[in-house]
Amino acid sequence: MRTFATMLASVAALTFVAACTSTSPGDEVLTKSELRQLITGKSVSFDGGGTATYYRDGRYKYVLNGADTGTYSFRNDQVCVAFDGGGSRCDTYVQNGDRYFLINARGGRFQARIG
Repeated sequence: MRTFATMLASVAALTFVAACTSTSPGDEVLTKSELRQLITGKSVSFDGGGTATYYRDGRYKYVLNGADTGTYSFRNDQVCVAFDGGGSRCDTYVQNGDRYFLINARGGRFQARIG
């Protein structure tokens, strides 16, 4: 059991490091409070045409060639989505100058326009 717990802690640490290394010079990771204020009740449009909506009641919807729905919550400095169809993902939002970017769990970076 101790080995399993150690392994989980190592995976969590590597995931955190991977997310942090996806940032670019000048990026400021938004805090949980800043992130909550920025996206709750708003739609976020991304390069490539997708739009994520973070409803005030905790529902989530992403539209691009169809729709994915679920619920979202804030964990540390990330927004995490649990999809209705199964699976989950945590994303980090950063600000660089006057622009915002979403960095997904795979390290992908997308400019975000908050509406």
